[in-house]
Amino acid sequence: MTDQTPYSTLLRRAAARVRGVRDDATPGPWTWSTLRCPAVVGGPHHVNCPGIDELTHEQEPVGGWPVHPMNVLKVPHGSWPPAGADMDWIAMMSPAVAEELAVLFDAAALDDEQHNASGKLLSAFTDYAVQLALAVLGEQR
Repeated sequence: MTDQTPYSTLLRRAAARVRGVRDDATPGPWTWSTLRCPAVVGGPHHVNCPGIDELTHEQEPVGGWPVHPMNVLKVPHGSWPPAGADMDWIAMMSPAVAEELAVLFDAAALDDEQHNASGKLLSAFTDYAVQLALAVLGEQR
């Protein structure tokens, strides 16, 4: 094995951070839905109830019976940003993508160590991964 470099150390910290946050989060994938308030029995739809926006994770059936989706987030409809594309982005970036991102960081760390051992500069792949890792860690180069 080659020696760790400052960049490979950074990339491995980013991989560990992604995995740690993933492990503490509700599993993915996540989906958004809006629950509308039911009509009052014998009366009109409740006008002052805009509904509830839910970010949920489908759960495995238990004993062959469907289970209600696990709530990740639940807020009154329209009372909390995000909306539209922002909602889609949050759902897409669920813990389901975390391992793939962590593997990318690990691969880039190994790539950097191998390039460094041979005296070469960062590859374009590793340079991009370093930029992504800095964003994940909230750091600057």
